[in-house]
Amino acid sequence: MIINNHVSLLVLSNLMFFASSYVQGTVVNDHDQPVKVGNVENIVIDGNPDDWHQRGLQLNILTSHDNFSPSPDDFHAKCRFGWDRRGILVLAEVHDDFFAEADNTSDIWRQDGIEIFLAEETGSENRLQLLIAPGMDTKHPKVRSHLNLLSKNKPENIDHFNPQVARMPSKDGYTLEALIPWQLLNLTSPTLSRTPNKFGLQIIFNDVDQDGNRGQLVWFPSVKTYADSHQMTTVILDGNSSIVNMLANSRIKHLNWLIVDVKAIPDMVGNSCYLVGNLDYPQRHKISPQTLDMKNGYAQTQFRIPIDVDKLDSYQLAIHCRSNESTRTRIKLPDIGETQKELMTQLALRFEPSTIFKNAIFPTCEFAQPLIMGKLLGDYTIQTQYYDASCSQVAKPTKPGRYGAVIKISSSKTGITHTRYRTLYRMPVNVDPWDMSFAGDIQLPDAYGINPQVVKDHQQTVNEFVNWSFWDIAQNASFNAALLASLSQMEPGVEATVYNGVQTLEKQYWTTLERKLNHNDTMFTREFALPQKSDKPATMVHTGSMSEAGMTGDAPQKIDALLTEWANDTDEPFIACVIRNGVIVHHKAYGKRDDKPMTTQTRSWMASLSKLISGTMVMMMVDQHLINLDTPIDRYLPELQNAGFNQIPTIRNLWTHTAGFTSHRGEDDPDLEHLIASIAPYVKVGNKYEYDGMGLELGIQLLGQVSGECYPLMVKKHLLDPLDCNNTDCQNASWNTQSTAMDMAKIGQMLLNGGSYGPYRFMSEETRDAMLPIDMATLTEGRSTNQYGIGTSWYTGDGLSDRCFAHGAASSATLRIDLKHNLVISMTRNAAGKNFGKYHPQFIQTVTGCMLENQRVER
Repeated sequence: MIINNHVSLLVLSNLMFFASSYVQGTVVNDHDQPVKVGNVENIVIDGNPDDWHQRGLQLNILTSHDNFSPSPDDFHAKCRFGWDRRGILVLAEVHDDFFAEADNTSDIWRQDGIEIFLAEETGSENRLQLLIAPGMDTKHPKVRSHLNLLSKNKPENIDHFNPQVARMPSKDGYTLEALIPWQLLNLTSPTLSRTPNKFGLQIIFNDVDQDGNRGQLVWFPSVKTYADSHQMTTVILDGNSSIVNMLANSRIKHLNWLIVDVKAIPDMVGNSCYLVGNLDYPQRHKISPQTLDMKNGYAQTQFRIPIDVDKLDSYQLAIHCRSNESTRTRIKLPDIGETQKELMTQLALRFEPSTIFKNAIFPTCEFAQPLIMGKLLGDYTIQTQYYDASCSQVAKPTKPGRYGAVIKISSSKTGITHTRYRTLYRMPVNVDPWDMSFAGDIQLPDAYGINPQVVKDHQQTVNEFVNWSFWDIAQNASFNAALLASLSQMEPGVEATVYNGVQTLEKQYWTTLERKLNHNDTMFTREFALPQKSDKPATMVHTGSMSEAGMTGDAPQKIDALLTEWANDTDEPFIACVIRNGVIVHHKAYGKRDDKPMTTQTRSWMASLSKLISGTMVMMMVDQHLINLDTPIDRYLPELQNAGFNQIPTIRNLWTHTAGFTSHRGEDDPDLEHLIASIAPYVKVGNKYEYDGMGLELGIQLLGQVSGECYPLMVKKHLLDPLDCNNTDCQNASWNTQSTAMDMAKIGQMLLNGGSYGPYRFMSEETRDAMLPIDMATLTEGRSTNQYGIGTSWYTGDGLSDRCFAHGAASSATLRIDLKHNLVISMTRNAAGKNFGKYHPQFIQTVTGCMLENQRVER
């Protein structure tokens, strides 16, 4: 007999939860209990679902990520999981009205496709990710898969245990089946007679529409499974299975309300949902039952629940839903600590009358949302100190121009004082905003869909609206004031560059002021002197014969032929540069950008190759004994002393993504040290490897505090100018660099040389070696299997040696520095473009195939 009961599937992530109901099998009373996945025999992997016969764990509805909420007509997915003696079985049924699949199989996750995660158990490093592109895109008519085996303990003869994948088109989408063999995790086939086997499991459906934006439907709301198998759901392999027909998302709003969004399959429209639990609130806030109504193709409703956040941990809540039979879904509540962390990260300040002001009186500072911050901090005081353009403290703004506001926010509830920095600008005349207006022909972006002639016809009105938005923004953010403050310090007629621009002037001002405030100006007085002249000149990039390069005589022709074919078969222009033994083997631009032919001086986005550049700057300072990779960073950033970290991060933690940060924020936050001090108690330093950019942005703040130079000026003076890299704009540590193939190749050649280039010594070879990837298990409690260095990763295969390193890039810009083959390969571009996955391996293979030693081996 089949008994319909309930199991909850709830995992916290981003202040959300997931819950399930309508379950077939044994009763599970607690939401932390694992989900049952039934034994399913006699499944043929052919894409046909008929042999499943309604068996397996059924996920009939999924939750969304990042406000992605498509209608079923746009995108809909459901799936089943089962198991047999061969492995884990997956059946996915997908409806999609538009298909766009990645060219490169390793990039399947970026566009339409499925990601399946499996771990030996939740939290285990023995795990894998299976990427599947369904082959519904006309450019890619066959199903493709890519296995990322993330386990350190990999099976022998792994090629004998590849996953099986098959797809069958349907009327409005496709069905897809996959089999993931147990052997990929070095496991033997489980049996029902054995103690229940617990595994970690998750699935993500990615959808890219015609606008290029990607949305994700997930089993539960976490998309960080790749880095952390704790984010997977625990499942038990059993004889019975669960059925999931309803889910809910929860969030805290304004620290006063718990918002619960309930979403179910369309068949549940008309059912009533009740909130039950131990909430204690006034009768006037009694929560009425809610009816599931049809909305955007699903049965949906919402509860708005008053809460006392200080008692949140004691609440036990559930949603009770009546259909043919009663069901009960227990709610896992959001983590209030995560909510507090988010509020402190996004802390918004408001200036009256504005950060741009006209009188000889400084504007006053207050929270943009004082009631919410009062609930978070308790009674608080805000005190502001003001500094002029020369970094001297002042009581009044006696002159027009730049000022810095150092805001101290003291909390009676926590006893902590939080510091923030904002830029102010005093106008030279006392003029009100309504007495000024923007002039000229302001052009709106094409994406707004407004005819340019209409804009011109109504230019005055457009200018007035832009003028008022400028002043509205200036009340709540200081970047408009920073713009005017920096412009006021510039001389006319000077060519504008990144290095004399608004952002760099702003960064240098706050670097100088903070060194004065925290006394680093007297603590760190040694000059950052590298690079230094070397007695023995090192190899420079130069022209020469193919014999000197150790390449076949026809290497330039072969490389050019392949790249020309690629350029004719893609929509993305690029520059390629190949250097061996310092000799330029090939250097050429291909294609057009903005209807203009690419040249070898055309700059492209380096994305995360920026991390290799900032890592190089770190190692230069390490080489000169100005900093130490393993010294806690509060030695250099006193703002982080006693901040509440579980352990103080080191510089190595920052650049190896083990400091506990999770975003790429930080470039435009001059007070980043203080922001991180505010969230330090919630940061888990050394817990695991998790790719981020914030740690590196904090790191370059640290470099500035030691050297006295903001990062862009530091990179230009100590690295780019000595290398004669005149076509590189380096703005931050993690993602914002524009460069060319030759400039990146010069940086690569310097590192290949062991830290020297031409007449300059940038670092010792020993220091360069300390930059190379190491096992992250030595740095993390989670014993991560990743290998990572100071802005470096290993890149092997396609003929490259096992000592080839560099860094990847979201733009698909390429740098390869092969220490064994004395080879540098560089390619710069803004995006992968069409057919990147087809041609990029051929490019590397063509280069390595032309090395003379490979030719001798072939003979």
